[in-house]
Amino acid sequence: MFNSDGWAFARLNMGNTPFSLKINDTKPQFNSPLPYSRTIQQFGMQLPDKAFERSLQAQVSNLMMGYIGRQTGPGEPINYPLAWERDGAYSLVAMAKSGHLETARELSRYFAENDFFGGFGAEGDAPGSAINALTEVAYLINDPSYYRYVWPHIKRKLKLIDEMRNAKTEIYKDFIGPLAPHIEHDVKRRQLIARPFSEGLIVGTMDNHFPVLYINAISYRGLVQASRLATKFGETALADSCLKKAAEVKAAWTEGFGKQKYENERNFMISVWPSWITNKDNELFRKKIEEKHTIEWSTGDAPKERPLWTYFSAAEAHQWLFLDRTDRVWQTLHYFWNNQCSAGLYTYWEGDGEENTFRQWENYRGWLKPKYITPHYWTASEMLLLQLDMLVYVNEAKGNDFEFVVGAGVPANWLKEEMSIKNFHTKAGNISWVYKKNVMNITVLGAAKHYAVRPGIAFINAKTKLNVTYK
Repeated sequence: MFNSDGWAFARLNMGNTPFSLKINDTKPQFNSPLPYSRTIQQFGMQLPDKAFERSLQAQVSNLMMGYIGRQTGPGEPINYPLAWERDGAYSLVAMAKSGHLETARELSRYFAENDFFGGFGAEGDAPGSAINALTEVAYLINDPSYYRYVWPHIKRKLKLIDEMRNAKTEIYKDFIGPLAPHIEHDVKRRQLIARPFSEGLIVGTMDNHFPVLYINAISYRGLVQASRLATKFGETALADSCLKKAAEVKAAWTEGFGKQKYENERNFMISVWPSWITNKDNELFRKKIEEKHTIEWSTGDAPKERPLWTYFSAAEAHQWLFLDRTDRVWQTLHYFWNNQCSAGLYTYWEGDGEENTFRQWENYRGWLKPKYITPHYWTASEMLLLQLDMLVYVNEAKGNDFEFVVGAGVPANWLKEEMSIKNFHTKAGNISWVYKKNVMNITVLGAAKHYAVRPGIAFINAKTKLNVTYK
């Protein structure tokens, strides 16, 4: 029999007769090289909204189910049988921030030892993306041996950013792994990572085109992150050089933002989070992202059209979180929760049909015209990272003068109940917080210094009392 979507299935009608069914799986079982203890977050969480908890836990499990060996695929593994640097970098950081440090350590080796991989070949965002992810993982693991392992790889990737910033001609690089089949005939184009440097900006490739401000935002992030590790290793001259270059990138980016020639929807998925190339004080950025939201959402609680690239939508919600607009964050969360691909599994989609398909499903099933790719692991990573930062995030708007922001995504209606987070890992220290009767007790463990602590908007509006203890 076939259903309306083209699935073939068999139906056994056993009536009211008791029966038992035994299924023997004769296929050899695959043993993952990745260490893990549980497929949920590794910190304590007690919150009033159980859907929020289930969603967060589901993203950790969804990501873990998608790993093949040490490779981080972008989405459902039969459609995407490869590692993809950009999507995987978000997944790598999500694993570390959710407390799965050893899993992240193993996954990170692929990103450290390889520079360019993914279905579109070599891309200009890869060096900055990998440096950012590896540095985040290094600070979360906080193991001297890991710092020593990763540092030479980061310095090699820094040279790639320098090469793009000094480009007088087009730059081509080799990549590993397969290309998406629909572009595999065009290998030379897939080796192109950048065109000549222009107006103080890297003209780099990503997603088959040249989203200049996105490329420079992630390159800026790579330079800032590398400067922190250089300082840790006592390489002061390199640290200063990275910060000087980062400042130049930021100045050029700020000059270019808002110009029509650099307009791109990707500008609104990276500019505050995770790059910190701008912040909530940038009035032009706030104006432009507000205009974009109005066009796409109008005044409703759902987009006027179903988004094709759900990871863009989740990343944009992250910008709203860092702009202190929790209403927009929750609007996005509720939209996705109400439109899950598989109800209760918190899985989401990409595209319209089999995006970038490797045509492997045809060997396994009759469902040849799917509505979309699902699950998608970049979206799972973005959703997980968003929800984690709603609980605790490190504000980097002032560079290394960090600020802990606690409960930034907590809505006002949660304040009627008790809630707590225990042993939450951040790059600047571990945070635990307990809220009860409009008092928040926060414990900061292992921070290099007494960084400032700020509660989320809901707590500020409620004039919640803060008690902060450093250990």
